[in-house]
Amino acid sequence: MKKLIFLITLIFISSAIFSQTLETSSKTGKANTKTVKASSKTAKAQAKADARAARARAKAAKADAKAAKAKAKVVKANAKAKKANVKATKLSAKTSKTNTKTTTLNTKTSKTTKTNKKVTKLSTNTSKTSSKPVKLSTQKAKPQLQEKEVNGPKIKFNKTTHNYGEIYTGSDGKCVFEFTNTGNEPLILTKPRSSCGCTVPTWPREPILPGESNKIVVTYNTHHNGSFNKTVTVYSNAVNNKNVVLRIKGKVVPKPKDDLPVKDSKGKLPENK
Repeated sequence: MKKLIFLITLIFISSAIFSQTLETSSKTGKANTKTVKASSKTAKAQAKADARAARARAKAAKADAKAAKAKAKVVKANAKAKKANVKATKLSAKTSKTNTKTTTLNTKTSKTTKTNKKVTKLSTNTSKTSSKPVKLSTQKAKPQLQEKEVNGPKIKFNKTTHNYGEIYTGSDGKCVFEFTNTGNEPLILTKPRSSCGCTVPTWPREPILPGESNKIVVTYNTHHNGSFNKTVTVYSNAVNNKNVVLRIKGKVVPKPKDDLPVKDSKGKLPENK
């Protein structure tokens, strides 16, 4: 009987311990589940934070790139402004020179006008006090006065044709056409036009004052053999001849080859002594 009671007691105690063990393991499982959930939430939060940081870095990089482009644009704008200032300075210098030349020309023109007035007064007084023969002389002088009334720039070339003759291939193909402003106003040339791309003219850009001379240089490309006959048309504000045709002609021949040494009867070249 005692053994039976002991066994029943032992069984009861064992079932109680087993029940407590089950409860403890259940609690432990729930705690582990909560821990796993917390870890998952933490990982998600960390991933979101990393993504936000990456986005912020990308935005910062784009902002830096934009700032660099803006700086480059500012540098280019400053360079353009400097070039514009240099051009404006050069233009103002040219303008001042032109104004100086114009002032000189106006001074000369005013002197000429005064002289013409004196001549007119003198001719008037002479016509009043002279006889009929004097009247005839004044009538002859009228055409000269009419020629002087034609004001404006006039162009006169010392020659309008240049003949090179025969020139070797690759030689200097430059020639010079000199001209003079024989009028009483500044002479201005515009861009001359050549009949071929092998003929290149250079001309003065600044105004040519009355009485002054200058030149037009024409360069022909002598790398092509054969005869040539080219023209260059000069445009200007001249009242006597607005379009002047300059002509160049000649023939390009190949350079002569040096004589080669002749072999003797034995096939040997002569030796230098």
